[in-house]
Amino acid sequence: MSQHASASTVEVISGPSFVRGVPAASELERFRARLETESARALWDYWRSKFRDDVIPLRADIQPAEMKELLPYLLLWEWAPEEASNRIRLAGTALVEALQKNPARMLSRDVFPAPWEQAIQAHAAAFYEEQRAQIYRFSMAPFGRTHITNEFLALPLRRDTSAATMGIGVAFRIVAEGSPLPIL
Repeated sequence: MSQHASASTVEVISGPSFVRGVPAASELERFRARLETESARALWDYWRSKFRDDVIPLRADIQPAEMKELLPYLLLWEWAPEEASNRIRLAGTALVEALQKNPARMLSRDVFPAPWEQAIQAHAAAFYEEQRAQIYRFSMAPFGRTHITNEFLALPLRRDTSAATMGIGVAFRIVAEGSPLPIL
């Protein structure tokens, strides 16, 4: 499923639902094939390796030491229902540099440009309730960099129940030629 929110700014690709267990291998491979960056594929593979009993991983299952090369590009967040937004818990150093501020403890709506946040909110139910991984392709046009697109893979996590209440993601830049570069 691919949906465009302000076509020149955001593209969102929803993966298969994990609510009723692990989807068919063909669905998982189809979604993985949509990932354009090796870092997104590495996080996808790591996340999938942490499944137990066919349910999405717990936050406690995610070990930063096991994915050191991705740490600068990682974002960890939790749903803040009282704010109807995501609260960022951790941002990698490359993301802090790109945003020119540390977004930890901030709400996503106070960090990201409006078109990005609108796309995130429009797909929140699919992410949390249906436990669907999301690929976001964000144009850097709001920052005056129309030639740059970032791929952000968002993966749902559980805190201690079967419900997804958190997420982990990795962001990488996709340049016009298609070769991925870290966000700088």
